[in-house]
Amino acid sequence: MALIKTREAVELLLQYDPALKELLFDFSEPHKIDLEAYMNEHFTFNVPTTQFARSTGRSLTSFKRDLEKIFG
Repeated sequence: MALIKTREAVELLLQYDPALKELLFDFSEPHKIDLEAYMNEHFTFNVPTTQFARSTGRSLTSFKRDLEKIFG
């Protein structure tokens, strides 16, 4: 039942504003931010590595690889 109601809600939103289609169905790769600048500003925060990766628009593997490339 929840799936049906969700679909109805999405259809109503798209009828109201068709431009929402680009927002609701954007499956492109997330934008990667400047890792060096971000880490220089946020490295003191005690958060899991997975959160840093997500915050910079990277998978955990990409985050570790890019971090190694930048900071050695």
